[in-house]
Amino acid sequence: MKICHIAEAAGVSVIPHAGMNTPYAQHACYAMPGIPLGEFFVGSDPGIPLNEATGTQEFYGMSVPIDGDLVPTDGKGFGIELTLDDIEKWVS
Repeated sequence: MKICHIAEAAGVSVIPHAGMNTPYAQHACYAMPGIPLGEFFVGSDPGIPLNEATGTQEFYGMSVPIDGDLVPTDGKGFGIELTLDDIEKWVS
């Protein structure tokens, strides 16, 4: 956050490396001044939509780019959807 405020005061933009790869980072990037672009890296085989690619399913409900645009979710909080199975996977 400090870097974004320093950059804003200097009239410089910030583009965080992989800054859109988690729902938490997405919200931070939307909220911070001086972030005109966000990097979202995920690979998928040709013809496989990004939202079905390995890596995006870690956070169910997380926004993924569509035609280069990333729109915040309208869900509560970070907009992710967890089940008890998801939680058990992480605490086991």
